[in-house]
Amino acid sequence: MNKKIIKIYLCGLTLMFMFAVMLACCAKCVSTETSTVQVKVTNAYHKASYTTMYYSPATKTMLPQTHAAIYKITVEYDGTEYDIRDRDTYYKYSDSIGESVNGILETKKYDDGTVKYNIVDLE
Repeated sequence: MNKKIIKIYLCGLTLMFMFAVMLACCAKCVSTETSTVQVKVTNAYHKASYTTMYYSPATKTMLPQTHAAIYKITVEYDGTEYDIRDRDTYYKYSDSIGESVNGILETKKYDDGTVKYNIVDLE
């Protein structure tokens, strides 16, 4: 066989093997459950929206660029902090720092036996 053909064949086999290994190593989510748990509000952060100007070489003018506001509530559950980034949640819980509130815990179980927890919202 031609050396070039052998080289292409081996390269293709290597790529297929790497792709098969990558697919086999990914854990798949088996189940997702939600439950209500007590979480402690630890911080509230807000940054108002603002506008900056930037130079556009295409039009050779200064153009405005608007940056969105940031609303963030940090809660602690089981020794881990989670950020909830939502305006309504911020206004509802920004005065509750240090207090316990109800949070929605999402529990994801994977086929390799791992379990991941995430606080996805506050009630």
